[in-house]
Amino acid sequence: GTWERPRDEGTIPELLDRSGTDWSTAASGKWHRSGPRTANGYAHPNRQGFDHAAGSINNLYFDDEDSAAKGDTNYFHWEKNVDGQVELANTYATATTTADALSWVAGAREPRILYVAYNAAHSPFHAPPGSGVAASAGAPALHGAMVQDLDREVGRLLAGLPAGQRERTLVVFVADNGSPKSTITPPRLPTHGKTTLYEGGTNVPLIVAGPGVFRGGTTDALVHVVDLLPTLAEWAGVDPAKTGSPLDGVSFGDVLRPPASPGRRRFVYTERFGPTGPPPWQVDTRAVRDDRYKLLVGPDGEAFFDLLGRDDDGPARRPEELSGEERARYEALKAELERVERDARFAY
Repeated sequence: GTWERPRDEGTIPELLDRSGTDWSTAASGKWHRSGPRTANGYAHPNRQGFDHAAGSINNLYFDDEDSAAKGDTNYFHWEKNVDGQVELANTYATATTTADALSWVAGAREPRILYVAYNAAHSPFHAPPGSGVAASAGAPALHGAMVQDLDREVGRLLAGLPAGQRERTLVVFVADNGSPKSTITPPRLPTHGKTTLYEGGTNVPLIVAGPGVFRGGTTDALVHVVDLLPTLAEWAGVDPAKTGSPLDGVSFGDVLRPPASPGRRRFVYTERFGPTGPPPWQVDTRAVRDDRYKLLVGPDGEAFFDLLGRDDDGPARRPEELSGEERARYEALKAELERVERDARFAY
């Protein structure tokens, strides 16, 4: 479509540009924040502060919108955007993203920040080169093979950093959403995956490693993906207010340092609305959770979940069933949900 990420919303490289230190910045892989028909199109990543960008600006199942003669695109045949210039790539996209990242690292001066966004394990599902999985295997098996291949590529990326640089590099790995319906197998529920606000759709991996980060453990602290910008800004010694935009995130730097703190968040809010753009929306679902409980509000009304000891949502309960501590927690979640709905308006 024509919607793209508004350029007046600050990015991490733009923030670093305002720090007074000359950072090298690059993006390798998927840039799903603009498109061929948006205002800034293929130039968008560079205009959002990246010195260099190489990758796709669509999912890899899109044909070129301006020339159908180029045929179907996929992980083996796709449109590659290099600093605003488009070329057809006939290399395997996951491996190419790693290779492009390492090529840039080899020549980039420090300090630097590299954003690596793999298309995998997004559809179209397929057997990666050398996986040994049959092309006719079902979506769960193909998706699993793509995840394994992605894992190897992340390992290749880290192993490919020049000697001594890995030890002084902060590495953050994060996913953007849960698995799609066709790849989910029992005991998980396909209806609780990607595009939903159940834990299977929104609770994603977050791994941080590097100098100053506690080693070999996990934390139960509440963290949201919007917290990455202020956390990286703090780590780089930059005031995140220099983005010039209101911040939804809070730094979780204290969670990473030994001894780890419980973090600054009491709540994590998520939403799904559509179609893209201002209301009215055909889809409008919202959820908020604390360290144990979750409130989800959608077309079927309110549902309350106890997440203790789970990585799924468990049985849904209605607010009228609650009493005591659970009722108090529900009221706090409801108040936070109402606060966000009041304060977070569609701005464009």
